[in-house]
Amino acid sequence: MLVCSGIAGVWNSHRSKRDDRVWTFLDFHPDHLLLIPPPKPKTGREILQTLATWVPPGDIEWAPGWGLHRL
Repeated sequence: MLVCSGIAGVWNSHRSKRDDRVWTFLDFHPDHLLLIPPPKPKTGREILQTLATWVPPGDIEWAPGWGLHRL
């Protein structure tokens, strides 16, 4: 962790302050490197569709004109 913090510090000293992000030791630590890209977070629509499948019909009170058909 200490070595990776040093690498991140050197890397940050050479970055463009407006364009690049701030690097941390997690970006260089071998235990935290991901060979598989992280999953995308769910959108609000996907969360509501999942929730609607768990809840019995009629338990969700929708606003007028809204419902599963609008998702």
